[in-house]
Amino acid sequence: MTKSFSFKASQTDWEIIDAMQDEDINLSDIPEVTEEQMKQAVLRVGGWIYQFQKSTRLYRNPV
Repeated sequence: MTKSFSFKASQTDWEIIDAMQDEDINLSDIPEVTEEQMKQAVLRVGGWIYQFQKSTRLYRNPV
């Protein structure tokens, strides 16, 4: 049995996004990430789990 994939076309205007500068992005409604949230953060990429420990250190562990 084969899986079928269906992708919807993006409705994002990527030309506008690409033309934006960092200072054009309004981040005022996004709360700061707390130290407690960072302690619980997990990033999963390509079969690896990355965990944040001791502030900004990132450790790579196989799944």
